[in-house]
Amino acid sequence: MRKSMLCLIMPVFIFVNAHAEDSAAKSHPEWLSPDALFVFDNGVGQNQWTPEQQAETLDELGYAGIGYSGTGELDERLAAFDRHDLRIFNLYVECNLSNDPPFGDDLRVAIRRLAGTDVTIWLTVRGESRNDDKAVQYVREIAKLAKASRLKVALYPHSGFYVEHLDDALRIVRK
Repeated sequence: MRKSMLCLIMPVFIFVNAHAEDSAAKSHPEWLSPDALFVFDNGVGQNQWTPEQQAETLDELGYAGIGYSGTGELDERLAAFDRHDLRIFNLYVECNLSNDPPFGDDLRVAIRRLAGTDVTIWLTVRGESRNDDKAVQYVREIAKLAKASRLKVALYPHSGFYVEHLDDALRIVRK
């Protein structure tokens, strides 16, 4: 299998909790651990390699796991990374305020399927609507689903999106 150069992107993100009492911060977050070096899937054949090929490559290179885009092939992903004793650190997903509904049942199913796995939902918020109330409503809804599965949600600012900058993420979280 041909090895390609892997890029590690450390996003700036804000954890979103469904309730304030769950927001006690750790003195040393797990994601800062040297055992938590992982690759975003676009660095290992995103949509071209099988989850098994990705897990095998990351295992050989000494990474702790992967961050995935989307909810597809979830069972195959979990099984492949489990076989290699590697972790899936996150799922990068979107909520689009311009769509009705703003997120699909695939996200709901994935959150339930990931219950107790410590996978973090990296949530990007898109949409033409400039309505914080609507954004807060859907972020809360996703956070509530995640809390029921003992998962965390992190807002992922992205250039050109509704939540584009850290200040946008903080504004939504504070509301």
